[in-house]
Amino acid sequence: MTRPLIVGLYAALAIANATFTSVALSDAQAQHKSRVFENYPDGKLYSHNGSSVVINIHRGILEIEYLFPRSELYGAGVDTGTILFEGAVDPNYAVSGTAYIFSRQCGEISYYVAGSITPDLRVLRLSGSAPIVKDCRIVGTTNTGRNAKLVFLRDTRPVVE
Repeated sequence: MTRPLIVGLYAALAIANATFTSVALSDAQAQHKSRVFENYPDGKLYSHNGSSVVINIHRGILEIEYLFPRSELYGAGVDTGTILFEGAVDPNYAVSGTAYIFSRQCGEISYYVAGSITPDLRVLRLSGSAPIVKDCRIVGTTNTGRNAKLVFLRDTRPVVE
């Protein structure tokens, strides 16, 4: 009588393990899907200063990455997937975090920005004191210009792979 109980226990463990593995794969696939084209047409594609970017919001974390950077950004080391902003969004649609500017000589330079996203998620506005860089050193800041005032407009055009 012990043998059927042990066989049954092994079968239950095998089923439990298969279920756990299946759930783990599903979670991994879900995480992967948040980084591929399938998510971009879901209202997360935005235009910003001549570039197409993707805004991902998950559990209060907001991340902006380039999908199709404007041509002059490629020379500064920006490519598809390069992070432009990472921060937080609260239930009142306030957004704050770190934005990046890019330079071929200096790499990425971070600075603090804050703003808000509209409740319909169509427009995100961020502003901050953008660094003024000379010889890869921050020599001051400015509150004007495209790095100080960031505007992201939802783009409803379909993505072509």
